[in-house]
Amino acid sequence: MTKQRLDILMTASGLTTSRSQAESWIKLGKVTVDDKVQSKPGFFVHEKALIKLNAYLISVVVLEDLPTMHCNMVQKKYSLSM
Repeated sequence: MTKQRLDILMTASGLTTSRSQAESWIKLGKVTVDDKVQSKPGFFVHEKALIKLNAYLISVVVLEDLPTMHCNMVQKKYSLSM
């Protein structure tokens, strides 16, 4: 079994769109590997490890029929894993 850096594996699997984004989530303590929080982007993990990103997704809805732009912010917690 080969090992890869956590930030690279997160990007390759599609959990994040860039390595710097993965690094930010990891440093914020929002990433777990096999249910243990990891805070180092260079941590080596097996390709079969369970990686989870625990983050909030904020969606913005624009109401077009109003003369000014109004946003309806909805905050939901998502746990993404690979």
